[in-house]
Amino acid sequence: EGPVLVDARRCGAEAHVISGLASSSPLHIARAVRSIRSLIRLERPDVVHCHSSHAGLVTRLAAASLRTPCVFTAHGLPFKRGVPAARRTVAWLAELLLARLPATVVCINEYERSLARRWLRIPARRLRVIPTSVPDRPLPLAPRRGGETPVICTVCRLAPPKRVDTLIRAMTLLPEPVSLSVVGEGPAQDDLVELARALDAEVTF
Repeated sequence: EGPVLVDARRCGAEAHVISGLASSSPLHIARAVRSIRSLIRLERPDVVHCHSSHAGLVTRLAAASLRTPCVFTAHGLPFKRGVPAARRTVAWLAELLLARLPATVVCINEYERSLARRWLRIPARRLRVIPTSVPDRPLPLAPRRGGETPVICTVCRLAPPKRVDTLIRAMTLLPEPVSLSVVGEGPAQDDLVELARALDAEVTF
């Protein structure tokens, strides 16, 4: 449920809601696999495209069991540094098993592709890179008034994988003062506030 579903239906698209996609419970996962298998049998798609860890897990299992071509977009592999060790190990083992399935995996950058090759042993022919970025281009800047400090803004969930700590440290390396506005909340917020204070960086949360 959510705004994407509302928009899809408003545009006249047929949309189905599969429950249990965000759950780690084996029972919920099994039910979700059965639901998606039923949907694939009903719709008989030429290709199934899934996103993110939980939905990617159940959809790849369902598609493989019916020999339906599947594309999985990994929005950041879930076993990178910054994820708690126990969760990282479970995620790696799950992805290692899923890597044996015949899905094509889309990575968001070359680094993610290298992780998939090294840690999951996914054949290069089944990996694609579609960067979530835009090319650098000169942008017209509003003229700065004398004495004004440039402001950088980031909007994200304040959790270790987002590496806001790296952004705060980078501020201290710039040749002139800048101000950082951090928009968001999350489990790393207290640590980030303390880091900004320790580095005497101008950060507004």
